[in-house]
Amino acid sequence: MANSGSVSRWIKKLKRGESIAATHVWDRYHDNLLRLARRRLIGASRRVAFEEDVVCTAFQSFFRRAREGQFPELAGRDELWALLSTITHRKAVNVLRVEQSQK
Repeated sequence: MANSGSVSRWIKKLKRGESIAATHVWDRYHDNLLRLARRRLIGASRRVAFEEDVVCTAFQSFFRRAREGQFPELAGRDELWALLSTITHRKAVNVLRVEQSQK
């Protein structure tokens, strides 16, 4: 597990658009976000496919917005986890809404 200094450096590099930092963040947080998405998507008909899709779109959104400078106060591991989990939760809720509206 990375220390908070490493995560802080990754965040700075992400904001500069350095792709290697995105790889580190993905590796560090992917499994935790997948578990979060799985819990949020209980009851979805195609849950396994949705889980990975939710996590991928959450990361895409986060990486794009970080490069665009939308998270100027983001600096540490706790803030990063809170942000990634919030984005993932919202993506999962949106998937459920779409699925339920199609029924």
